[in-house]
Amino acid sequence: MTTMVRGTKFAAPQSRRRVVVGTLALVASITAVSGSALAQGQRITRQTQAGPYRLVLQIGKAEAMQMRGASGTGERMVRGRPAACRMGSMAGMSMGHTTCNHHLELHVYARAGGKVVDHARVLIRLVNTATHRITVVPIMTMMGREGMSDLHYGNNIAIASGSYRVVVHVHGISAAFAVRLT
Repeated sequence: MTTMVRGTKFAAPQSRRRVVVGTLALVASITAVSGSALAQGQRITRQTQAGPYRLVLQIGKAEAMQMRGASGTGERMVRGRPAACRMGSMAGMSMGHTTCNHHLELHVYARAGGKVVDHARVLIRLVNTATHRITVVPIMTMMGREGMSDLHYGNNIAIASGSYRVVVHVHGISAAFAVRLT
């Protein structure tokens, strides 16, 4: 890069180029995170590999859940802890419970072969990047209509809009995802 000053060409200092490149990288990363906003009815999907696992994080609107063996169209609860929030009009029935507004699920696959990992020890935390407030997701093992191929871990949650770092641990192996929820 050159600059003209009173008819004389000067080369831009190398450090200036680094600042421009660094700034462009920062803008690109901010755009990538802000581009993950959850619009009404859309689903955020992120994936990564960590240790022997391929991890797929999905966040969408809160979903109705059914007890295992019950009829219905919702997610089937296999085992684990119930949500700390309530669905729709049930929110006011128990003091201190809020209305669930998102459904978070983590699919865990073996990196080699792609087999669904069942009976995984999973922990999930959402860290608000502005306030640093941590929300711990009570882990429920769930299964979608597809059966065992849709076995996943997570729950319905009540969480404010904002940018989050979703930190997951599977059998002690960690990974993190950047998301923006609305």
